[in-house]
Amino acid sequence: MKIKKIIYFILIYTIFLFGCGKKIWPEPSVAEDKLQVKINKVEFQEQCYKIFFSIKGKKYNIKKILLQIETKNDFICTKCPFSLSKEIQIDYKMQNNLYYSKICLPNKISRMRLKVINIYTSIQPITSNIYIIKGD
Repeated sequence: MKIKKIIYFILIYTIFLFGCGKKIWPEPSVAEDKLQVKINKVEFQEQCYKIFFSIKGKKYNIKKILLQIETKNDFICTKCPFSLSKEIQIDYKMQNNLYYSKICLPNKISRMRLKVINIYTSIQPITSNIYIIKGD
């Protein structure tokens, strides 16, 4: 009788000790934690650009937003790949259900896009649409 109790005790102890399945910290689901960003419009005011953009997805997963710019040349190629001239971290606020950021630069900008860095390093940064600046 004692041997049966000892065997049952060992079995129950083993089950509690090892449990069911692997115990790990949950990883972020890439599909659920992805973000989307789109530049809606850009206004040129007082030598500064006011960029209005929308964000879809879990906004609290944003680590930072970078503005990527392409400075103006004599010839603007709208079909060419984006040629990064400068990257600036931006602060943003909300206005009329759109986010906005104001940035003042000495150089004229021909094209811009936003790059969103997620708090989860397993999720690649995402970029917005390329916005073409027309005649500022």
